[in-house]
Amino acid sequence: MKKSFGLLAALVAVIFAALLLPGCPTEAENTNSGNNKGGNTTDDNSKGGDNKGDNTGKDDNTGKGNDNSPASATMTWSGDWTRVSDTIYTSNAIGHSANTIERLNITASGAGTITIQITASSEGADRGYASKLDTGVSTSEYQMRVSGTQVATYTYDIPSGSHWIQFMYQKDYRDTSGSDNVTVEIISSSFASSAATTATLKVQNQSSFTLSDIKWGNAMGAASLALSESTTLNVSEGTSYLYFTKGSTNGLKCRTKEVIAVAKDETVTKTIIDNTVVVELDDLTNEGPLGTITPRETKLTIKNNSSVTLVDVKWGSEEVSTSLAPGGSTTLDVTEGSNYLYFNKGSADGLKCQTKDPIAVAKDETVTQTITNDTVVVALDDTTNEAPLGTIAPPSASATLTWGGSWTRVSGTKYTSNAIGHSANTIERLDITASGAGTITIQITASSEVYNSYYGYGDCGYVSKLDTGVSTSEYQMQASGTTVATYTYAIPSGSHWIQFMYQKDGSGISGSDNVTVEIISSSFEFTAPQETTLTIQNNSFTELTDVIWNNVSFANNTVEGSIKIGTSVPNTVSAGSGYIFFKRKSNPIIARTKDLVIIAEYDNKTIAFEDSTEIVEVNNQDNTGTLGGLQTTVVFLDDAEGELQSYYEAASFVGYYAADADLLYTNSSYNRYNTPKNGQKSIAVGGTNTAKLHLKISLDKAAKLSFWYANKDNPYSSSGQTTFSINGTTQRTWTTDVNWSKVEYDLEAGVNDLVWAKTDGYYSYPYCYYLTLDDILIYYK
Repeated sequence: MKKSFGLLAALVAVIFAALLLPGCPTEAENTNSGNNKGGNTTDDNSKGGDNKGDNTGKDDNTGKGNDNSPASATMTWSGDWTRVSDTIYTSNAIGHSANTIERLNITASGAGTITIQITASSEGADRGYASKLDTGVSTSEYQMRVSGTQVATYTYDIPSGSHWIQFMYQKDYRDTSGSDNVTVEIISSSFASSAATTATLKVQNQSSFTLSDIKWGNAMGAASLALSESTTLNVSEGTSYLYFTKGSTNGLKCRTKEVIAVAKDETVTKTIIDNTVVVELDDLTNEGPLGTITPRETKLTIKNNSSVTLVDVKWGSEEVSTSLAPGGSTTLDVTEGSNYLYFNKGSADGLKCQTKDPIAVAKDETVTQTITNDTVVVALDDTTNEAPLGTIAPPSASATLTWGGSWTRVSGTKYTSNAIGHSANTIERLDITASGAGTITIQITASSEVYNSYYGYGDCGYVSKLDTGVSTSEYQMQASGTTVATYTYAIPSGSHWIQFMYQKDGSGISGSDNVTVEIISSSFEFTAPQETTLTIQNNSFTELTDVIWNNVSFANNTVEGSIKIGTSVPNTVSAGSGYIFFKRKSNPIIARTKDLVIIAEYDNKTIAFEDSTEIVEVNNQDNTGTLGGLQTTVVFLDDAEGELQSYYEAASFVGYYAADADLLYTNSSYNRYNTPKNGQKSIAVGGTNTAKLHLKISLDKAAKLSFWYANKDNPYSSSGQTTFSINGTTQRTWTTDVNWSKVEYDLEAGVNDLVWAKTDGYYSYPYCYYLTLDDILIYYK
């Protein structure tokens, strides 16, 4: 019978120590791979999964199937790593203290071998792993491991049937090096055919180019095929594209646009001419006649038409040239984006500059930027200093001097004490704000009655020490009569002050009855800013998770890797441009900012996320809107605060709880549950010998499932256990205590039965051991 109960939304991560009975086992967990893909978890790093592609997906970029598979083996990839080519995948971007998993699924009609190479470009503490055959990969169980710039290769023996190899990239809690990823590649494969055939494929080259590395399925042809030459391949019946390299082994890697079918006992001839339509393997959208197809290139050309040499020329973080003399030019292969152009004016010791406006380069476009004496640039040491390249110069002053008091200004930096009566004094102050260290030389000149320090009478002027109030007993200089005193102060960067005083005794006047102070010289060094920073501020309605800009992660909620509402997170970054990628905790589709975020060198930029901020869904870029409005289809959501949702079946006890009073039994001596994870409440399943929560979800297409869980096991029973299953296949089994952890699975289209079951296995007293759940979320990918 269909019922309803309230499910609760995750806002606050609380990890609480559980109350354990004596003799309770330590935390552990068993993992069973099923037909659905498991998420990466902190407790077992497991990821089971169905195949995600097929052999028909490569030609239209709609799937991950390997259409380069041999005739007697089908190889498909599942996961969210980035496809580089048919047999090469690179791990996706992740934050610190996280991991990402990809899986290669193999169905072989005959025995064979596959040689896998895994290459790292990472920090030494971040590692890539390749599993043993048909074994989930972990940091303690693996076939190969790499880090830094290491490369490892292993040849797997593949029996006939279905098998799999799993790959994982795992990051530690800090630092990034290289490309921050690992790449896996099938560098060779060979399988025995299930049935011998006498089929042959003859390839003739009638084009204008040498063709090399001829391949059809798993059959290799000639290493090089010149004009009018041919090669014959002994093949197994089936269909495959014809693969080859145009020009030489370092040329453009191509395949035919259409597959070539070869029947059993048949000889097929394929002639390659200049008009044969081919597809570039590294860019499947790039297709055309063999005679005209070329690699697409994204380039930036810099021409120096100014009168000065440009040194250390960079576009964003990509170096263009170490030195570009007047009249010179250089071209750089770049990644699409928008960045400022940086260079030093004149020499390596010259003024560091950037263009006033960024330069945008689109994918497959070549952009030329010409630098002339009239090009407006900005000095990096002082971003208020901008001018044409031919006239811009380093800032001439880096300290602000301000006078405060009633003394009379004689000239720009010269002040004379005002008239006062006997037995009185008058004070003036010089305030200094310096962006860099320097010196100031002060001179004080007296025209007054002579001061007799022994008898203590006469008129005298005093100058204080730096940042110290002046008095007749504490000073740096003094002058009376017609004396002159001079002192040079060492001024550190920052705010400082010097004080001046003229003091008169009870009688007598001489000269002009005053003192004059003057800055006779000053010199300061300009201290350039040292860091480039980006601050991301969350002013929206929801926590933002998995926030990344140019491989830099942002989070202040380290447990869930999120930026809390109403907070901001600064980070040191490198100059460049990129989208900010993120998920919303309340609707976690992968999204990005609509516009590129450009950070100039020494920028201190803040990007604020509002409900009205425009964003784009990464996996469906036609889906755009505001951060507060853009939605994907959420099928089932436990928002942790009591929204009523449907469930198919609940066997006692299942319900929401905030404390033990909400549970089936309230005896605090026996209750064994975890404090709610997110928000004020979580879901409890247990409290009786057999308890179960059963959701029956009908999906129009493939979706993702994620949830938080914690388990309390009955230490007095060997038969008790907790399980989670999808469509009758057990995905997880818990037989010990497990603290709060999060998992993620793939769900297939159609009806999905999700069952969380708790068996206590003990009958002597009320059953008080619970599986607890939070933030159950099912959403379309």
